[in-house]
Amino acid sequence: MSPVLNADGAEHLRVESTGRRKSGEWFVALVTVMAIEANEAAIDDFIFLTAYVAELREKQGQLEAAHFFVTWQLTVVPPSRFGHGPA
Repeated sequence: MSPVLNADGAEHLRVESTGRRKSGEWFVALVTVMAIEANEAAIDDFIFLTAYVAELREKQGQLEAAHFFVTWQLTVVPPSRFGHGPA
């Protein structure tokens, strides 16, 4: 975990976390924490933003599977199977 600088120079911390709903179901969330400063010397409060990323992780898994399949085809299947090279 490391702080990330915004375009305006303000720091915030962004982490991926897991949690459990009352139903017992697990979920993955991207949590962003930002400090609210009353002045330059003191932090007055914090803001926590939570974004659920389950659908994003599912799409990422699909992309990784497709990448693996295409890479496998290019390294294992002979070129003649793709209509290139001698038959």
